[in-house]
Amino acid sequence: MGMRKSLASANGPRHDILDVIRVAAWYSEIEKRLGCRSTYSVESELEPEAFGSTKDGLREKLYHRNKWRRYRTGRSKPQKALIDRVDERLPGTEALLNHVLWESIRGKRNTQWLLKEGLRRLSPEVQQIIFKPDSNIRPVSYSDFSINIQKLRRLERRASVDVLACLTILLRDAVAHGHSKMAWKIAFSLRRVLLIVCSLGPFQFISPCMFALYSQWIVPFVPAEDGISDIAAFDFQKAMEYLHHRVLQLEDAYAIGLSYDDSVHAMIDLLNGKYANDSPIDDEMFTVEI
Repeated sequence: MGMRKSLASANGPRHDILDVIRVAAWYSEIEKRLGCRSTYSVESELEPEAFGSTKDGLREKLYHRNKWRRYRTGRSKPQKALIDRVDERLPGTEALLNHVLWESIRGKRNTQWLLKEGLRRLSPEVQQIIFKPDSNIRPVSYSDFSINIQKLRRLERRASVDVLACLTILLRDAVAHGHSKMAWKIAFSLRRVLLIVCSLGPFQFISPCMFALYSQWIVPFVPAEDGISDIAAFDFQKAMEYLHHRVLQLEDAYAIGLSYDDSVHAMIDLLNGKYANDSPIDDEMFTVEI
């Protein structure tokens, strides 16, 4: 069963779909960083004590808990003790599981909380871009921001989970304040960052679910009259695969470096059509019938 179907089957009365996806993202990051290819390998690396044996007559039976298979599909949420234990081995995994991104997507927190608390949980580099110099000494409100195209482009070139959360929060706030034109601009940048983070970051193996999550939970809030509703027809998976393939080609040709930042900058340049034989990626290139 494919990952998307596995995650979809995990959703139900007892499983919140956002929790399903964030746990699956947590597992995916763990598997990637350990270099493992199965839940069995992950469990043996992180919980070797889960494996043991019992004697049944003259034969010895090996057993293990196999609970990591449920984490892979988001069917079970890990306990705090395990989260902390994994984070000691793989720093940053707990931050991903409990990232403010999930609250920004869920939308149960009001925009004031997202602005005052959510944005302050992001990296200093992101905060330096979006806040006015003196906003750290005043209550956070929309007037504390200085958002324009140039700053959105700067955020794009720092594409990360933090930037994705930032843009999601700013989009919700712009819509709440009736700033429809700015909402469209933020949504455009958000789509680019989502593509990049899903191509390079911890959502790579659950990217269809992340695309579906944004299409269902975020896009409907953007004013349709501004044309952004057409994002529902954008083939994220095809665009992501194209970006990933072209970056590998550029790396093989020694046209770019091998770091994460090199790949992010290359993808932004590809989106802008700055490489020879590449056209800017626009809606028409990756539009599907809906």
